[in-house]
Amino acid sequence: MLKRIISTLLATTLMASCSPEPASQAQASVEPAPPVAKPCPERDPYSACMADTSNLETDYQKAMQGDYLAQRNTAWSFSGSSPYVEADPVQACAWRKVIMVSRPTDARFTDAEQLRIECGKLRPDEVASAEELSARILGAIS
Repeated sequence: MLKRIISTLLATTLMASCSPEPASQAQASVEPAPPVAKPCPERDPYSACMADTSNLETDYQKAMQGDYLAQRNTAWSFSGSSPYVEADPVQACAWRKVIMVSRPTDARFTDAEQLRIECGKLRPDEVASAEELSARILGAIS
């Protein structure tokens, strides 16, 4: 019985790793772009949607000027943590890489852990895209 379960798990894993990527997992853009807000619902209890989306553009502009906290906010916006902002895991990883280069030496935030979390979600080709994107962002900031 145990051998059959292990065989089934191995076969399923092998089939999943050999199957082509779904169209929804197309190559992500490697151009810096601001986070995209989803439409807020008519009923927005506690104004959660407004709170999550009101500063997206301002934070992005400040992040592109090198503002550390705005970079952290921008990375968070891309992470998928808010149901009111379109997630972009490649952008989230790229911004976490930017943050590790530009962060103040006395920063006490968990930036290294956030980098590990965001980039750890990606496939190798997406990590490569994030690395390219972070280089472009750093070039635009410098």
